[in-house]
Amino acid sequence: MSLLAKVAAFAVLIEATVLQSRAIETNGLFYVSSGEKAGIEILRAHVFSTDNGNTDFEVILETSGYETDPTTSKLVTPVIFRMDGRAYPCTGWVGQKQDIGNPLRFEVHGQDEAETIAKWLSTTCDLRSPPGYKLYAQFVPAKARFNTNEPVMVKFQLKNMDERRSSFCEAANIGVPEIINTAFGQCFNISSPWQIRAAR
Repeated sequence: MSLLAKVAAFAVLIEATVLQSRAIETNGLFYVSSGEKAGIEILRAHVFSTDNGNTDFEVILETSGYETDPTTSKLVTPVIFRMDGRAYPCTGWVGQKQDIGNPLRFEVHGQDEAETIAKWLSTTCDLRSPPGYKLYAQFVPAKARFNTNEPVMVKFQLKNMDERRSSFCEAANIGVPEIINTAFGQCFNISSPWQIRAAR
């Protein structure tokens, strides 16, 4: 290889290094007020879809920590996440510094943008894929008749009408009139009856 060719190759290498360095400096967490690179280390990242159409996504960054106002729990120095010239405002954080995690939350619209961010963060972009299970749900009274002011006991039956096996979780009764809480707790097999008390 001639001296001229070596010089040209070296120049291309330097240019590529400079461009990569600029990309590193323009992507990541930045302070809103000053525009400077934030002194917050990204320890781990999660990128995932929040709707079945895979159009809206969340980016959760586990960080080394940040300062929050003890009175308002707001970020003392707000940050944004930049990627390829786009800026994403922070929409969620924890009020007090934790020993591990200290997450920051960002919202992203569009699968292409989410996948670009995931790639830069060296993580996966998790998409939603509704399984389309065929389920049959019904409430069955514990007995045919109830006395006035007597609590009505019902059995919630959830039957799997699909050929695929599935599992669901047990709900808890919060005692609110006319409301049966569907917050899930411990998992149980879908074929098992689910007995709950309907508050009145």
